[in-house]
This record gives sequence, structure tokens and C-alpha cells, in this order.
Amino acid sequence: MYLVAEAAQRYGVQVHALCVLSNHLHMVITDTRGNYPAFLCQVHKLIAKTMNAHCAASSGFGSLGSVR
Repeated sequence: MYLVAEAAQRYGVQVHALCVLSNHLHMVITDTRGNYPAFLCQVHKLIAKTMNAHCAASSGFGSLGSVR
């Protein structure tokens, strides 16, 4: 939730509701400045960086195994 709040503050987006699930999230937001695309991009970047840092001991999030 901190990552969403950080991006919301940066782009002037108001987050009214947030539901984080295992593989995606839902948000109810107000975007009066038209910054939704940049906001969402920032959220995704922050989540990816956090997951990569968390999984660094296992060679990164992107190397969880090959898909056949």
C-alpha cells in the first residue's frame, strides 16, 4: 500500500479504495490532472523493483523458472 500512496502523492491521484490480491490489484481513484497512465506505470515499476529486491537471494523475480 505504501508504494501506491507514494505514486499517488507524486502524480496527484486520490486513492479511495485499494484491494491487493496475490497477482493483481484493484483501485478506485480520482484523477483530476489526467495522470492515470503515469501513475499506474509508476505503481508497476515500484512493485517490480520491490519484488526483485525481495527475491534477490533467489536470483531475481524474473528467474522463477522456465515456462514450457
